[in-house]
Amino acid sequence: MKLKYVTLLATTSLLSLGMVVGCGTPCAGKTDPCAGKAESVESDPCAGKADPCASKADPCAGQ
Repeated sequence: MKLKYVTLLATTSLLSLGMVVGCGTPCAGKTDPCAGKAESVESDPCAGKADPCASKADPCAGQ
């Protein structure tokens, strides 16, 4: 009788703990639909373009 009571108590405890952990984070198994998308900030349209004056020397730099 004592073994049956301890087994029932242990089984109930494990199932209750499993329910608490499983229901504590309901979105844990779902994938985030926005995970691979870039943030919605304005991008610079000239970011990829090279600066044509970047290699030219500044005539006023030494003065």
